Amino acid sequence: MLSLRIRLAAGEPSPSWTPTMIQTHTQTYRSFRASSEWHQSAPPASQSCMRRLAAPPQDLALELPPNLLSTLPEVGSSRNRWISKWLTRWPPEPRYLVEAQSDYYVDLLCAVSVAGKLVAKAGGGEVSMSWGGEEPAYFNVQYPTQTSMDPVFTQRGVVYFASAGDSPGPIYPSTSPNVVSAGGTTLSTNATTGNFLFENAWQDGGGGLSIVESRPRYQDPIASVVGTQRGTPDVAADANPYTGVWLQDSFPVTGVSPCNPGTPCWYIVGGTSVSAPMIAGIVNAADSFSESSHQELSKIYSKPFGFSDIVLGNCGLYIGNFATRGWDFCTGWGSPKGYFGK
Repeated sequence: MLSLRIRLAAGEPSPSWTPTMIQTHTQTYRSFRASSEWHQSAPPASQSCMRRLAAPPQDLALELPPNLLSTLPEVGSSRNRWISKWLTRWPPEPRYLVEAQSDYYVDLLCAVSVAGKLVAKAGGGEVSMSWGGEEPAYFNVQYPTQTSMDPVFTQRGVVYFASAGDSPGPIYPSTSPNVVSAGGTTLSTNATTGNFLFENAWQDGGGGLSIVESRPRYQDPIASVVGTQRGTPDVAADANPYTGVWLQDSFPVTGVSPCNPGTPCWYIVGGTSVSAPMIAGIVNAADSFSESSHQELSKIYSKPFGFSDIVLGNCGLYIGNFATRGWDFCTGWGSPKGYFGK
């Protein structure tokens, strides 16, 4: 799992970076490995996790903005390569990498705990997580139930974002009431000019009713839709791999890149692994810095005017959910529209 710390000076706009600028500013960062040994005798939020830090066996050159952490599993995979490269569009500043020792929840949550502490220590910000699993989430003696993992996402001064998934149905930690769930949309553009035409739901996007988590108070306005359970996603952004983000792979590796070895090339990537850090970055750039995910979500649900309502498309099991006016299981309240309401 990667955690990418990126800081931007308050009020500073995000510049348009060219591939050359991205490659030039891709340098080094402080990196840590979060050991799994901490969990045998300590709770998730303890300092034991922080004390068991060591340098990872391999370094990935990443340069990333203000108070944003992105947590991704499987270091070195093609997914991490393109998400990392896409995130480097942000201006360079001090940043951190927190790598979980495995994709087991106990290790992932240890890394999330470390990421949250690093962000909080820097003054607060966002943590973006592009990973998840089916409910009920895996548990062990340290986490006897899925809900026992939810407190990991409550570091004061930090707002947590998680991918809603790239297949029908809800996943954890996206369903946690302490996380902003990021769904997916599809962007239609003019093939000649590239101009925006329309935005609708991404059919493969995750979302739905949690079978474990109860409806949080901030979702009371949509109680008639979700009933007594937590509904996801909360919001959405472009995730369709056919309409996603263009990336240049300057260091292609056989098996993890569509480019020929040694030959840089451009290609498109997508998934809610893109939409989660995308939305986290927009919220970060809004410069409001909520004290918690609950505060951020309460703001969104009470005044969802800062999001473009997606009213076309479908998703879910058996394509049984539809994008409608207001909140829905495909795109939540819709996609970000400027910085208002973030």
